[in-house]
Amino acid sequence: MTLVYIPAPLRDMCGGVATLQIEAPTLDALLRALDVRCPGFYARVVEGGRVRPELAVAIDGEAATYPLSEPMSHVRDVSIIPAIGGGAGIEDTEIARRYPRTGQRRDRWFAEPPMGPHVLGLVEHLSREMELKAGTRVLDLGCGRATSSMFLAEEFGVETWATDLYAPT
Repeated sequence: MTLVYIPAPLRDMCGGVATLQIEAPTLDALLRALDVRCPGFYARVVEGGRVRPELAVAIDGEAATYPLSEPMSHVRDVSIIPAIGGGAGIEDTEIARRYPRTGQRRDRWFAEPPMGPHVLGLVEHLSREMELKAGTRVLDLGCGRATSSMFLAEEFGVETWATDLYAPT
């Protein structure tokens, strides 16, 4: 059985529950099984044969772009993570309650549009599974604008090394 974390914006579809246990061979079958228990869920998460671009999926704590054919046989948990928009007003959202460090950000680099699902929400989500202490060294490869590195350094006091091929235009 896989423990599935339901994102707050979709919990109404699932009777308000935050987690469900689902057994399924693939990510697609898991999402379809969720749809049986939470009518309309599949259509809110899948579009055009893939997970909607405004959502991220973390399998056993690793967020990535997974195909619907991704095997689930040995998976312990799946989190469906909505993109987190920055800028004014985030302090009043459910996202800010789930990710308080992210919800407090007002920096210019936070308010600008992200390069995909909002990196700060993802980093804060993953930081709950990692032991981050002041002085810990973090290598941030594929960091884009290094938003995640700045967040980790400021919030946790870690030493970050960041690099990317991204060149702002």
